[in-house]
Amino acid sequence: MIELNEIREQIDEVDKKIVELFEKRMELGKAVAQYKQQVGKPILDKQRERQKIEAMQDLATNPSHKRAVSELFLQLMSLSRKYQYTLIGERQTDMLSSFHMVEQLPIYNQTKIVCQKEACNDNEWHKENGQYIVQFFGEDTKKLYVEQLKEVFQILEEEKAEYGVVPIQINDTIIRTLIYDLLLLHEDICIVAEENIHDKRREENKEMSFLILKKGRMYQKDAKKIMVSVQLSNEVGSLYEMLSNLLHNNINLTRIESRELKENGQISYHFLMEFIGNLQEPSVRNACTVMREESLDFRVLGNY
Repeated sequence: MIELNEIREQIDEVDKKIVELFEKRMELGKAVAQYKQQVGKPILDKQRERQKIEAMQDLATNPSHKRAVSELFLQLMSLSRKYQYTLIGERQTDMLSSFHMVEQLPIYNQTKIVCQKEACNDNEWHKENGQYIVQFFGEDTKKLYVEQLKEVFQILEEEKAEYGVVPIQINDTIIRTLIYDLLLLHEDICIVAEENIHDKRREENKEMSFLILKKGRMYQKDAKKIMVSVQLSNEVGSLYEMLSNLLHNNINLTRIESRELKENGQISYHFLMEFIGNLQEPSVRNACTVMREESLDFRVLGNY
């Protein structure tokens, strides 16, 4: 019987060869990226990848290894794509060029703020919440109160106010979904800040947040969180691929929500993801590029 140490030595030799071949393959992937960039072809070619995986499965002589070979090459091609995306900086800047960075949000005397009453009303148990709004914007701003969330977005869209304030209760899925739906509907409005508070006047002392909205795609230099919307096809591994992209770029995901969408008889999934980062960071820009290229729809809802 072969000793365990001998087997491990043989495995080490095989692994060394695997690393050498892996690096060689990644360099070939670099050449592919350069070619595709020159001719304007997308990095992801699903048909080519499917054909490749089937061909590699057929090479496996042991039937029990076929599934493992499929997974191996699925990962290998995913890593190759991620490497290729890092080489195409021009495309990264194109997608995010509509967002511009500011040192701090422009707030002046008489700046107009439209508030959903739940967030801004200053009487009784709303008083504490109203104080937070004053702390954020100052006392010399003009407030416009509205009843419904959709009115906040309408007024911002019509440029009758510079900022909008909406309350978002941490555990209130219905309200969060409505706000995100309105953000998707009004593409020029984005989240520019978030204020978290602990509302002592509410039952169960529920955590609350205020989302600060603005028409025009801007973000502050010290913004730390990003909210994106991603629509994925109903395919095995589509969410895994998207999340592995964040891992590849060393990005920490802090929230994810999902729901099923049905359009023209086709099922897809809509995900809202919040992660740590700033749009200036190369890793974030690369991650956003991959999400845009490999999803049915991708939008940045705000960097705050």
